[in-house]
Amino acid sequence: GQANSTPRLWEEKIIQYYMRHVDLLPEEAELEFLRIIEDLEMYGVTYFKIRMSGKVNKDSMMWLGVDAYGLNIYDSQDKLAPESVLPWCDIKNVYYSDKKFTVDTVKNTEPFLVDFIFYSSTPATNKIILALCVGNHELYIKRRREGGFPELE
Repeated sequence: GQANSTPRLWEEKIIQYYMRHVDLLPEEAELEFLRIIEDLEMYGVTYFKIRMSGKVNKDSMMWLGVDAYGLNIYDSQDKLAPESVLPWCDIKNVYYSDKKFTVDTVKNTEPFLVDFIFYSSTPATNKIILALCVGNHELYIKRRREGGFPELE
């Protein structure tokens, strides 16, 4: 996978891509670049360090990933394979108070049998997370109306 690639492998891959696209017009090369990065595992995910409890405990540190599909919870050592996934279609409401962030679910599905609660480092971080959630959810609703992302319906 991409996460296990060494800097040397990345360098070789970049050189290969460059050699394949050296004859393209700048606009064509930019479009091809965008196609390539869309295939990266972490493309489109914004990560935030969170704690799963109110206590400061090294074991409770996790990553929250916000993307076009929903919210993902990752182990603190692995940003590629989420431990838990909560798609937008299962999220009823999101809100925060100070450093506490709450996600209300539509239905009681595993592993979120109750509201999903986590803590960020600052209220400002939660404000950013909320804005990303609202924006991504609005785009999700728009895509559903237009027939995009059929695997989520």
